Amino acid sequence: MNLRKTTAAAIAVLSVLTGAAVGTGAAAAADNSVYGEVRFNTLPARGKMAHAPWVGSWWAYTRNGISHRHKTSFEECRGLAADLTSTQLVEQGKSFCLSATEKIDLLKGRLDKIEWDGIKNYHKITEEQLGPKQNQVRDLVRKLNKYIADNPGKDWRETDDGKEYLKVNGELDTAKMALPAITVDTATEFEQLEHGRGVPGVGSWWGHCNAWSAASLMEDEPRKRGSVTENGVTVEFSPGEVKALLTEAWMEHASSFFGSRHDDPENEGSAYEDLTPAAFHIYFGTQLGLQHKGFVIDRFTGDEVWNQPVRSYVSRFEKLYTDAAVKTKVVQTEYNNRTGDATKRELGEIDVYPVQVTTSFHWVTDGLPHEEATVANILADVFPTNSSEAHSAWHGQIEMRTVTYTLYLDKPVEDPAARILGDGVWANAMAKDDHAWPDFAWQPLSQGPSVRKYENPHIEYASLVESKILPATLEAAPVVDMASDEYTAGDVPKDIPDNNPTGVSSTLTVPAGKGKIRTASLDVDVTHTYIGDLRIVLTRNGQSIVLHDRAGGGTDDLKRAFDLPQLAGQDSAGDFVLSIFDTAGQDVGKLNAWSLSLVTENGGAAPVEPAAEQSGTFAGSGAPKDIPDNNRTGITSTATSTGTGNLTSVKITVDITHPYIGDLVITLERNGEAIVLQNKTGGSADDVKKTFEVPALVGKPAGGAFTLKVQDLARADKGKLNAFSAELKWR
Repeated sequence: MNLRKTTAAAIAVLSVLTGAAVGTGAAAAADNSVYGEVRFNTLPARGKMAHAPWVGSWWAYTRNGISHRHKTSFEECRGLAADLTSTQLVEQGKSFCLSATEKIDLLKGRLDKIEWDGIKNYHKITEEQLGPKQNQVRDLVRKLNKYIADNPGKDWRETDDGKEYLKVNGELDTAKMALPAITVDTATEFEQLEHGRGVPGVGSWWGHCNAWSAASLMEDEPRKRGSVTENGVTVEFSPGEVKALLTEAWMEHASSFFGSRHDDPENEGSAYEDLTPAAFHIYFGTQLGLQHKGFVIDRFTGDEVWNQPVRSYVSRFEKLYTDAAVKTKVVQTEYNNRTGDATKRELGEIDVYPVQVTTSFHWVTDGLPHEEATVANILADVFPTNSSEAHSAWHGQIEMRTVTYTLYLDKPVEDPAARILGDGVWANAMAKDDHAWPDFAWQPLSQGPSVRKYENPHIEYASLVESKILPATLEAAPVVDMASDEYTAGDVPKDIPDNNPTGVSSTLTVPAGKGKIRTASLDVDVTHTYIGDLRIVLTRNGQSIVLHDRAGGGTDDLKRAFDLPQLAGQDSAGDFVLSIFDTAGQDVGKLNAWSLSLVTENGGAAPVEPAAEQSGTFAGSGAPKDIPDNNRTGITSTATSTGTGNLTSVKITVDITHPYIGDLVITLERNGEAIVLQNKTGGSADDVKKTFEVPALVGKPAGGAFTLKVQDLARADKGKLNAFSAELKWR
């Protein structure tokens, strides 16, 4: 986000803080409860959000934010001169190639007001004159902030750096006065000057990541093209353009904020060391594990800000003690709820029970093509612990990292009441690492105030974007009847065999005809004198869901409900098997009762017979074709499908002759969506003769063009596209 803040008396933060969330710091913490549930055994070992986020772009300032014409690689827009004005594009029948802001200006009848020559001159002066001075000011501010912290009461103006700051800042103000005068009365002009290359000292990493993250969590994903008409003008918006407008709409918002922003390149101080391990573990476990709520992290521990919505996490731990407590120096970080500043409080050397935790966490990426749609399985019940697993599951739309840390407990980990004390300690190997733990975390709560300083004021968010444009690009949800039913096991009570790996199982059966599961929960009533011995698992159709895993220590009995978000979307019919295992000797118990509550589609009506599945194979046009060497334009071949209905399976078969396939990028383009099939992999291997499955297109219309694009992005080796076909199934 573009936050400019200057103070004469104390230079708190001067420079553009791009990507930071709007919100206050976390409330001052007397203990870790400010972050959520502090009982270690109550926090689940894994969790994920319940609402599907969507992938997008961070709309870089160096590309002029959401005024960037991102469709230059599309067939309709290739070869257009970069300096064509908006009106020239429309006159050439190329309104499809306009940016998101230009389309807003077209819809509002002000396209001819955009002062392109003035903007170009403004950018030139900003980059050549203001940018270097702004960067110099920013460096001086960092030095002076450190001086102020180390020398309370002293006047920074009397230092050499202070005098230089006053001099350069004055020169910067003078240079700003010499900028060409532009009447900013269009959405495009505002974006070019305030969220683009018109910002002095713009950094390569600056963008709209904070706003995209909030929009991704709070808005439904646009997934088709839609048209809007105002005052006789009709404009078509693509999903990527609507994502851009939604992103701009969330540049300012209310949020809850935990941690403090670190902006010191030296990676030192309390702001660098947070989020503390305790804050990280508790916040993730509470929000995702217990409540299934999404939130945003700055995944870059250093001074840059990279906001990303978090999808899920998975943790494992081991004890770092034997039987007795370990006397350890414990520190507690507290935050000022107004400024977000962090201070440390010594708790002294106290008896603690340390555990080492390793957590893999997964976030949604914004580094994809602007028009890419989110994979349908974004909330699949998988929790990868390495990047190759994550890429395989989500085709590069989810990234991940694994961190290791020590937490201090006030009781043995076997005790269900054991609480997390102090900050804990990040693993030593992470010291001075820009890519370790998250820098801060926050949750968007609602849209911003009525007075907006950073959002584009020439876009009508409520009356236009939210009310007209977004609905036109949403895929209609199927109309379904709903029913709520409860099923009770009839083969209980049953004794639980003591210290027996076979355990005891109980089965209940849900009849056919209820449709897919929307929500599910399970109630269990178990009598046992030491529930820390028990492992309870629900199994159906080969999927196992661990409900309770040896937690609770010496507590008696287990009577509680478990939410089952993992079952959402599955057909409700079939057997559900509850198994209970007693993993230690001495204490015994009984499964008294259990039941399953399901909210399902179809409301108990007779199941609707699905349409018969059909299939067809469609050959690409123009093959064989030579692939131009070291040429980004590449070649294309289009297979046109005559299928009707929606796709149930997509397989793309390619036959390419090439002596070094590591040079090649192979992309499938479909209705404005670009799906990368192979991206410069394979090194010096010969030829690509392969069939690619494309699950991202399942559920979309079967008819129309499937265009294969092949690019050779390195010199020397040449090749040929021999054949291409699309094998489709639909119903």
